[in-house]
Amino acid sequence: MSDSKQAAFPVTLPRQAPRGLSMLMLLFALVGAIAFYMGLQADPARAWRAYLVSVMFFTGLSLAGVVWGAASRLANGRFARPLLRIMEGLGTFQFVSFFLIVIFLMFGARHVYPWIHEVYKPVPWWLTLQNVTVRDIGALVVLMGVNLYFMRNSLKPDVAALQNKVPANLQGMYKGWARGFGSSDVELERHRKLMMRTAPAVIMLYGVVWTLIAFDLIMSLDMEFSSSMFGGIVFMGSFLGAIACTAIISTFVRSHWKLEEVITPVTLHDLGKLTFALSVFWAYVNWSQFLPIWYAKYSDEQHWMHIRMNDTWRPWTFAAIILTWAIPFFLMMTLAAKRNPATLRMFAIVVLVGLWVERFVTIVPSVSPNAVPFGITEVATALGFFGLFSMCYLWYLNTFPVLPVADPYQAPGTTH
Repeated sequence: MSDSKQAAFPVTLPRQAPRGLSMLMLLFALVGAIAFYMGLQADPARAWRAYLVSVMFFTGLSLAGVVWGAASRLANGRFARPLLRIMEGLGTFQFVSFFLIVIFLMFGARHVYPWIHEVYKPVPWWLTLQNVTVRDIGALVVLMGVNLYFMRNSLKPDVAALQNKVPANLQGMYKGWARGFGSSDVELERHRKLMMRTAPAVIMLYGVVWTLIAFDLIMSLDMEFSSSMFGGIVFMGSFLGAIACTAIISTFVRSHWKLEEVITPVTLHDLGKLTFALSVFWAYVNWSQFLPIWYAKYSDEQHWMHIRMNDTWRPWTFAAIILTWAIPFFLMMTLAAKRNPATLRMFAIVVLVGLWVERFVTIVPSVSPNAVPFGITEVATALGFFGLFSMCYLWYLNTFPVLPVADPYQAPGTTH
């Protein structure tokens, strides 16, 4: 490798996450599983709705993390070079969530959707359990297959560079993945072009497939409501959530593994600006859906808004708006708020909580317009999914380097 192409980042071998943290996440997952099982015994419909809220929320974060990696490569986003592994690591959970979605379609859908027992009059064949199951599982197989191909190829330069340096228990996997991959300039350039060709497919498939899933698994809960913007609102919310996750994890690994010289205040500032901008965009697309319904008085769409603005659900709707948009908008404007790891992490957590509330508000009122079923079942199920999501991410950190150590194209996060 020529001097101009030497790796820009320090060599960071896979490191074990704190054992106590791993055990805590396992405990969360077990608590969630027990609470969900108990919920099934008491009220199956409520338990499966809580399951749907969390599986859609965390699967969206996972898929959008890979999209961030693809978008950063495609746009040559230099600020994001130190963050590529952190972003793409979010995608680890999608391969678990695939089976969780299959379980929901096989066992939970019949307890949740009105079209199981009624005919969807506009297009009767579109909303049947068999068609929805085949269509959504097929779409997810294609999307997650492309994501797996992208993630594996993204890791190849690092795996090849570290195959003889990682612990013995990882060397077999590393050498298998690195087989046939060289470290010459020609090989790295070929790899760069491959990633640039694959990235558009990752991005476009995410938009199409996650929109389809949003229509089938969320919007169809209300058989009278339809909105062409609904899918975009769902996948942009996941996109915002993924960058908020990236900000939280970046501040964690920065302090825990002493990576301040790589994940610099400039990098944190850029993450803060993206979180701020996408929070505003989230508000914009939601307002763009609300405004035409309000001034045009579409009878088949107004009731969807009325339910979420009635006395029962109004506090939850405004909570989602305040947490996801208002707090970040008014308190993240300053340079200090974005560059300080503690404040950036705090605002990112607030945004994620707001997005979970938003997912709760988009799903549950459609089938429970006059009551808010929120309690131990919902909280513990969400906690269980969070534990499972975190366990997948910790496995990724324990297995792969947290920095793209073989990336020759950008020095640590100091420039835009």
